[in-house]
Amino acid sequence: MTKRKMLNSRGLRVESGEAKRYMNTRRYIRLLAYLPVQCIPLSGERPKAKVMGKTKSISPEGLGLLLPEPISLKTKVLVQVLEEEPLPGRVIWRDRPLSTDLATSVPHGVAFDKRVDPDRIRRWVRHARKRAHPRVRVQFDVEFTGGGKVRHGTCLNLGGGGMFIATLDDPCPPGAVTLLRFTPHDTSHMLLIPAEVVWIRGEESAPSALTGMGVKFLEVTPEEAAVIDSVVDRLIGETSPSPDSS
Repeated sequence: MTKRKMLNSRGLRVESGEAKRYMNTRRYIRLLAYLPVQCIPLSGERPKAKVMGKTKSISPEGLGLLLPEPISLKTKVLVQVLEEEPLPGRVIWRDRPLSTDLATSVPHGVAFDKRVDPDRIRRWVRHARKRAHPRVRVQFDVEFTGGGKVRHGTCLNLGGGGMFIATLDDPCPPGAVTLLRFTPHDTSHMLLIPAEVVWIRGEESAPSALTGMGVKFLEVTPEEAAVIDSVVDRLIGETSPSPDSS
């Protein structure tokens, strides 16, 4: 009997045979954790262009991912979390796109070819909790270094650990260290903070998607931290924080 793609009761697009087997045999609970992830679709055994995204849920059996573009069901992929060894798996479900203040993300479900050591999953969860900072929506100009020159962008969300910077052209590559110069929302304090690019949304995204990069601060003085925290605390009191993006 030919397997076919279909929509389940929640509207998820699933591959009927494989997704059902995964759901019926799943032994571990899924843990909520937002972490940068690289997903590399495979054509045969040859890797294609990587897609930068974030995890949404994790377990030893698979991942829930938020990606800037859809990947076909049943596609073999390599997924890399926290720059660790890539893990092979397969896309078994895909949900409707979700629109946020940053861009449109497409939820995917990936089942690992082999169950992952639960100790690794616990390490990922600890890392996600350690790096968690409240985020608030903002909009102010940011100068940053890249490619040997000073470039300009717009901060769209801010937290004690980093920010998301929308850019007009290609962002700096993941792992790049950049120097940020900015005056936080409704303050007169000019800050100069080194940061590392954690993830990007650029040429691999759909043409209509926002281009930019999530960065984490590397060295923040107590005075700079106090300025950022005061902005975040004040805006949290006025509006709801947006999801973590760095």
